[in-house]
Parts: sequence; structure tokens; C-alpha cells
Amino acid sequence: MSEVPFERLIEMYAGELLGYLRRLTGSREDAEDCLQEAFLRAYRAFPSLRPDSNPRAWLYTIASRVAYSHGRRAARRRHALAGAAPLTSQRAQSAESQAEQAELLQAVRAFVRRLPHKQRAALVMRRYQGLGYEVIGEVLGCSPEAARASAYQALKKLRAHFAEEVSS
Repeated sequence: MSEVPFERLIEMYAGELLGYLRRLTGSREDAEDCLQEAFLRAYRAFPSLRPDSNPRAWLYTIASRVAYSHGRRAARRRHALAGAAPLTSQRAQSAESQAEQAELLQAVRAFVRRLPHKQRAALVMRRYQGLGYEVIGEVLGCSPEAARASAYQALKKLRAHFAEEVSS
């Protein structure tokens, strides 16, 4: 069991994990649901956590798996509802530049959500969470070099996709 009480882990990492999950899921509500599920799973597994474990990496691993499962369930729901008309439309932005910026941000988020899970998680953990490749590798169950390669491949795909968008 870890030397740190579970409640303290929640205090230390809840905000950071929520930001990570929000970037992975693209929605605050989905991120909050995933965070709650991740902490529930972590609480159940906490007694078996080794004292020499990295609790931050352990929580990121659990959160990543919850987000991955959530994404798969959401994809199945979207597939089942294919062809259904959208329920609402977004409000128009007051300025054209704000609308373009929001559209670009939405396109980036959508593209990132379509990346393979390992690449998406590595990119978000590195670029938005500021985690090192050692921790990312531990979370993803790979070497730091493989974590670096996953983040690099994700960024390369992102740059290539939007370079094509700009040129067309």
C-alpha cells in the first residue's frame, strides 16, 4: 500500500487528471464522469498499490484506460445513432475571426480524438500536462523512447493533416 493516504492523492491530482481527461474526451461532462470512474477504480485497487510505485503514473494509467473505454462506448453509440439529425446547433460567433479560431480548435480536437489511443494519450500528457517521457512510458506501459515516439508520431500526423488543410 502507498505511504500517501488515498484522500491526499485525490487532492493532489484531481485537477490535473480532470484537465487531462477533458483533453482526451473533448467534453467537461465526459471528463468528470471519467474522473469519477477512475477514482472509484483507483480506490478499489489502492490497497494493492506497492509503496515504491509512482502514484501519479498509476492514476494516469487508470484515467487513460477509463477514457479509452469511454471513447469506445461513445463510438458505438454514435455508430448506432448514425443518420440521426443533430439535436442542436452551435451559436454563431460575433466576430468572424473568433468563429474561425473556434472552428480550427474544434477541428484540432476532433483530429486528436481520432488518433490511436496511445498516440493521443502521449501527445496530451506531453504537450498539455507537461509530463516527462519516463512517466508517460510508465502510464502507457512502454519505454520512455516508445512514449517519445508516440507523441512525435501524433504531432507529425497533426501537423501533416493541418498543412494539407491549409494548402487545399
